[in-house]
Formats: sequence, structure tokens, C-alpha cells
Amino acid sequence: LTGLTGGQRDYVKAFARNSKGTGYCSAPATLLTAANTAPKVSSLTVMNIQDDNAKAKAFVSDAGGNGLTIIERGFVWSNNGITPTLENNTGKAIAATTDNFEALLNNLDPSTSYMVRAYAKNNKVQEAGYSQPISFMTGQTYAPTLTEGRHELVKFDRITISA
Repeated sequence: LTGLTGGQRDYVKAFARNSKGTGYCSAPATLLTAANTAPKVSSLTVMNIQDDNAKAKAFVSDAGGNGLTIIERGFVWSNNGITPTLENNTGKAIAATTDNFEALLNNLDPSTSYMVRAYAKNNKVQEAGYSQPISFMTGQTYAPTLTEGRHELVKFDRITISA
């Protein structure tokens, strides 16, 4: 049987037809198709936060159905207050193909608040599965500022200077 909807109960009766008519089985058989869903993604963490990048890690806890495979996983982020998706984001990073996955979130702006989500897609369901979003703030490094230098010890072969 083809064209069935996942996670739905269907009733089927066998029949036979000949020149004298049609005969049916007395009771219908009940079929429950497997319910494929978007993958489940969890354990999102963001670490090593720098001025313009951060490292994100997550875990695919369920592929979305028996025998399904993950075909893409990664991270999406935004810095404009929206919850990021694959269709609406400020940036995206695709990760390596393991259940525990990580990627570098690049091209971030310094001293900016971001919301990030991990995502995964399987080979049967069009929609991606997302982790819960988390927020983080990038750093802001400044060039060092030096005060006036002064010399403290002058000898014929060296000078000691402090600043």
C-alpha cells in the first residue's frame, strides 16, 4: 500500500472478485503507519565566546523515526530579537555528520547579543527539528592604552623603562 500518512490508523479489507461477484474478508485489518517526525535536538551549549566568533555544540537525541538518517545538522543565529530558523536568520553554520556535533559561529559583531538554535534534518520529513534557543553576548576587546613611559635606570648598555 502506498500513499499512506505517517502516524495514521488505516483499515484494510481483503477482497476477491470473479465473474460471480466480490467476496470480502469478514473483519478489516488495522494498520498503524510509523509516525516520522522532525529530529529532536538537545544539549545546546555555546562556549569560547570571542569578539567575532563562538563555538556551539549540540546533540541529535532522536532522528525522528525508526531507520531515518540525519542528512544535515548545524546552527542558526540571529542578533535582531527573532528566534532563528533556517528560513530567517542572521547566520548559519553546517556541522560535521555525527550525533554530537559542533561548529564555529563566524562573522559575529563584537559586544552584541545573539540567539542561537541547533537544528537537524532527516531524510523523510521536510521540516527541521530545532533545539531550544539560548542567548549569548560576544566580547569586546580593546587595544591596550599605555600611560607615559619613564626611564628609571640608565646605564651605558641598557635602559629600564616602565609604562
